[in-house]
Amino acid sequence: MVTSISQILDALPLKQNGIVLDVSFGSNRSVNQIADKIPHGQIIAINLSGNTEKKVPKNIKYLNCSVDNGRDLPLKDSFCDVVVLSHTLRHVVYRESFLKECKRVLKPGGLILVIESQTDSFGVPVHPDMRIIIDDMLEYLDRSGFLLGENFDTSHHEYGIIGVCPLHIDQ
Repeated sequence: MVTSISQILDALPLKQNGIVLDVSFGSNRSVNQIADKIPHGQIIAINLSGNTEKKVPKNIKYLNCSVDNGRDLPLKDSFCDVVVLSHTLRHVVYRESFLKECKRVLKPGGLILVIESQTDSFGVPVHPDMRIIIDDMLEYLDRSGFLLGENFDTSHHEYGIIGVCPLHIDQ
């Protein structure tokens, strides 16, 4: 059974009026599914491929910025309840710096959800240069200061890793 982004979001304790940062590459599938899950919340979206919806729900705000240098997300410290990285880390050169920046913008106790594919939708393995194996992602999250939480469906097409922002920012 393939775990969809929607199913992973269902398992998260999303606040109906929460603030979510969604950084994705390619389609806007995850940001639209988040908007459906928290219709009274605020979604800040960064699409690394530059694709944005023509008709944007009022609770989604697109930011046009680069995250490749791993620094300077244009958000205040402790601003977001959840950060969702959907098929993103494989496109970021300075992954650890970027994850530290995600930690900076998360509220204490906030969640980061990392979703990457090991195979395409037909079950064909993604080229090794275009994927990040689960052990590497866990190491990036650990070195960036996240406390690792529950794993979702690591043996199928998509999986999510939940990291929890420590309660004290300087931990």
